[in-house]
Amino acid sequence: MAEKLKLFVENDELRVSMGRKAAVFATENLSKEKEVENYK
Repeated sequence: MAEKLKLFVENDELRVSMGRKAAVFATENLSKEKEVENYK
């Protein structure tokens, strides 16, 4: 696990790419509307 964290810390391109993907995921899946839909 430490090796993966080191790679993540040292690799700017990987970090930016993962951040963008996380932002897209959050926008598409994490909203009050989605929360209400999933509660039903």
